[in-house]
Amino acid sequence: MIFMEILVTLFVIGINVIIAIYLYGILKRIPGQYRTVEPYFVLLALIPFIGLVFSWIVVPFKLPSSLRNYFVHEKSGELNMSSDFGKRHGLGLVMANTLGFIPGINLVAWILGFVFLVLYLIQMRKLSRMLPKEII
Repeated sequence: MIFMEILVTLFVIGINVIIAIYLYGILKRIPGQYRTVEPYFVLLALIPFIGLVFSWIVVPFKLPSSLRNYFVHEKSGELNMSSDFGKRHGLGLVMANTLGFIPGINLVAWILGFVFLVLYLIQMRKLSRMLPKEII
């Protein structure tokens, strides 16, 4: 039983690391003048417990606003500007992650968190395809 819990914990940590590296890469490709936060803030979300605060700052607010800044100034004709750049899905994700700490509703919160995570990553993938490949 303990072995299974360790495997699940390692799996969840591994997924979180992969997601953090992916979001770090997206923020790094946004030119510095449009970023509202430095890319390493995404990696701070990996710190146990305190990382939840960084997730609340970066995922629903700072990353979408950085993307909005870039697309409004550089690619205004190529994108539907009614997009929220991931803000709603990011907010749902961090709210579900926070509710996951409450016994009794944590299973439902984890399922909702997974759904919001998938929707958020799909939206980030679409937006990241329009970002520059490298920042010089």
